[in-house]
Amino acid sequence: MSNEETVKPPQVGGSALNDGLGVFLDLYDSEINFTISTFWDSGYKAKLGDEMNGFKDESDCLNNIQDVVRELTRMAIQQYPDSTFAGKYA
Repeated sequence: MSNEETVKPPQVGGSALNDGLGVFLDLYDSEINFTISTFWDSGYKAKLGDEMNGFKDESDCLNNIQDVVRELTRMAIQQYPDSTFAGKYA
């Protein structure tokens, strides 16, 4: 693929997925780093922060992506109350 081609994300339905994508993009736009990981049969783990600067908060054993979005939102508002993200979601 050349550098001039644009990769478009897959079109998928569902408001929960779209809401989650909006939260992920808003975290990114607010320069709030996060990580989501999975381990089969243990659900999802969400971490706020990064390996270089450290993690400020984390939550594991989350059952679904909606819980991940909810936890990342909660953590970001708590850890970065003056951020653009918190202003939008608090």
